[in-house]
Amino acid sequence: MRVTIPSIAILLHDFNAGGTEATAFRLAEEWVARGCRVTFVVGADAGAMRNRLPSGAVLRLLDPPIRRGMMSRWRLARAMVPILRQVRPDIVYITGNFHLWLAPAIDRALPHLRIVAKIS
Repeated sequence: MRVTIPSIAILLHDFNAGGTEATAFRLAEEWVARGCRVTFVVGADAGAMRNRLPSGAVLRLLDPPIRRGMMSRWRLARAMVPILRQVRPDIVYITGNFHLWLAPAIDRALPHLRIVAKIS
């Protein structure tokens, strides 16, 4: 039996100094250490945790950036879909309640993609 190493995309709005972002970085470090291909898909290159991006993880920034604001999560989800099509992850990890709004748009655009979300 051949075991394939999964490819995981982690979706973030930015590098905000929050608990869900910290959890995502810790998980990514472990996944990279286990040989997974980890790609962070991030809406804006801003925030205090920018330097926490784990070594070995790939960063894909949206261009143009989407900063936090009213309705930004809906724009963020639509803008992430083309990158997810390019990256072709096996799993998308959504880091928490703030980012949970990304799931419906991504599911509609990529219905066979497995989405895992942390809800608190």
